[in-house]
Amino acid sequence: MAPLILYKAKCGKVEWLEKEQIVFKTFHSYIHGEELRAAFNAGYEKLKKSKAKKWLSDNRGVPVYKPEDVEWINTDWLPRMLKAGWEYWALVEPQSNVGQLTMDKFRFYASMGIELQVFKTVEQALAWLGIVDRVAYKHIREYRGIDLGSPALIY
Repeated sequence: MAPLILYKAKCGKVEWLEKEQIVFKTFHSYIHGEELRAAFNAGYEKLKKSKAKKWLSDNRGVPVYKPEDVEWINTDWLPRMLKAGWEYWALVEPQSNVGQLTMDKFRFYASMGIELQVFKTVEQALAWLGIVDRVAYKHIREYRGIDLGSPALIY
């Protein structure tokens, strides 16, 4: 089944992967203001309506977010996402050093209850999201204190 396009613009898109129950956000270039809010809100609405728990951000093309957008994401969007039941975030890192520094501003999400993993490829991120809510994976992570790193280690 083809992904459902929730939002599309020249800078990127937000899709719904029905089978996997994943909101998949891909930004190819600089995005800010109302365009950024519309993209994030489209994903939020689908996650909430579907009672989904997984979000994949492909940020390889993101150079940087404006400070006011980071503020909006963290003070408006994040609380709504937490209330909607968001639990798992797979983040594909930006390729630029500046973009990676921007993504560091979101790592505190782990302290808010989001299980966050950073990946180099979308394929790795999808593989992790495919297993992250399985009982065996949680058992290994919580009770043995093992950092699995790559999801391929438990197949």
